[in-house]
Amino acid sequence: MTKPEKTEPRWVAALLVLFAAGLTLFQLLTASPLWIVSGYKQAGIHWAFIAAVFLLSKPTKGRTGPVVDFLLLAASLACVYGLFSASDTLANASGLYSRLEVALAICQIFLALIIGYKALGKALPLIAIVFLLYTLYSNKIPGMFKTAKVSLSRLAPYLLVGSEGMFGTALVTCSRFIFIFIFFGAVLDLIGAGSFFVDLAFSLTGRAKGGAAQASIYSSMLMGMISGSGPANVVTTGTFTIPLMKKIGFDKDTAGAVEAVASGQDWGGTAFTSAYFYHQRNILPFMERFGLEKRHFFGQEGILAPNYRDILSRSPEEIAQWVELAKKYLEVPELLAFAEHAMYIGRKPR
Repeated sequence: MTKPEKTEPRWVAALLVLFAAGLTLFQLLTASPLWIVSGYKQAGIHWAFIAAVFLLSKPTKGRTGPVVDFLLLAASLACVYGLFSASDTLANASGLYSRLEVALAICQIFLALIIGYKALGKALPLIAIVFLLYTLYSNKIPGMFKTAKVSLSRLAPYLLVGSEGMFGTALVTCSRFIFIFIFFGAVLDLIGAGSFFVDLAFSLTGRAKGGAAQASIYSSMLMGMISGSGPANVVTTGTFTIPLMKKIGFDKDTAGAVEAVASGQDWGGTAFTSAYFYHQRNILPFMERFGLEKRHFFGQEGILAPNYRDILSRSPEEIAQWVELAKKYLEVPELLAFAEHAMYIGRKPR
């Protein structure tokens, strides 16, 4: 006789649905002109919803588990609210943070490690902890790995609100673009578009050797014509093609690699199809590795990026003047840091 599976309490399930629906509604609103928020706040609200979903969908075991999860959820929301309240002072602090701001940052990093453990297991949080300890104590290590001393009061806020931190470029990009693509892919999967493309591709390649892998490539190609997103491709076609490849004998790593490459993700080698996160000084040397001759290199938003929302609220004549000014200074290297995205245009020398 098998034991009945434990089901989560109804109030937990209701909260999970509420936060998931709230996340979707928030993302759709901020992707439209109806609700315009700054990248920092959008990333913070996105994180608050994601944290809530993971805490509720991966409950802590034991009798006190629901209580622990509720306290973690409340702490996460309180930290995000506190950081929003202190956002102006954090931006202008120049390393001089108050005790409350440092405490909020430490609490949020601790919560991120817990959520990372619930979502991905022990490996990633342990790696993060190792590097956190190295940053704090590497000044005591002799030899080439020794670094300058970094205090916890300086490190914690930087890891949270710095451009490379939790609420930095990566999370802003995720909240603005990646979620929408994945949501679009999930909708296409729900209405059967993903299975249609897989069936169509498999009907053409099913009898060939490695037909399942070929079906993955061709179905991703068809899906890419209407999606244009690697993650959305994996969500829609990958849910069918990866199990199909495993069923006919591909190991799980190869199946995942085939789908990743078919969906436009870089899997090593000398070719590239995806966007890269690079420091502006490293972009030109990186592109030179591919034998390209630079034609243009500029920040896509130019000098408009820091105040583009204010500029868009002005008259069409003023907007046109700002655009002309931005075009004039588009390729000035010292102004690249104002833009969120850099565009490199090159060609193979003849």
